[in-house]
Amino acid sequence: MSDRSKNVKRVQYAISIIAIIVAITHVIWPSISIDSATLFLLAVAIVPWLITIFKSLELPGGWKIEFREYENLDAYAKVTAEKAIEQTASSTQTAISWDKVATLFWLGNDLMWIQDMTYRAAPAERILQGVEVAMLYVKDLGFEEKSFPVRNLSLTKMILEPLVSLSPTNEQAKLVLEGHYKTARQYIQTAKWYIDSLAKTKQPDFKKLRVL
Repeated sequence: MSDRSKNVKRVQYAISIIAIIVAITHVIWPSISIDSATLFLLAVAIVPWLITIFKSLELPGGWKIEFREYENLDAYAKVTAEKAIEQTASSTQTAISWDKVATLFWLGNDLMWIQDMTYRAAPAERILQGVEVAMLYVKDLGFEEKSFPVRNLSLTKMILEPLVSLSPTNEQAKLVLEGHYKTARQYIQTAKWYIDSLAKTKQPDFKKLRVL
């Protein structure tokens, strides 16, 4: 059985479990109406179980949800960025124009967009354009050619450039893209962590809020 077939089976299995829970609830407590809100709450309740059991799910249309990849990607990026900051932060901080808030805002937006496009299996040419725009923003903030964020974006470009000719609609090409896109996400995430850590030194009381 292919990975895609296994993932489809897992989705069907999860839906079946939700249906069973709804049926049992209705039998035990007939007075409880099974409305849309109830179904939504049941679906939310089962998400942590899915994340624990399954590494990923592939949905119709080529969408793929990676449950554990982001956690590993983020942990590696944080450690790598912190090591780099220990070596370069003092000399880098004075050169960055943190007052360019529009540039900083759209840089963050584009870095998130790049990662989102890799998850959506977008054409490499389109993602590459996003990387080039992010590179302009990073340099506009004052990061030099040999700086940590620029190096990570440059490595991302090196990964994407040979992939421009591959079509995401071709199954074999899609497998190649997925492997390289995962590496690209790691470089982008590491650059994000580096810039985030430096920016927090300018706003020590900042607390990142997370949506459950």
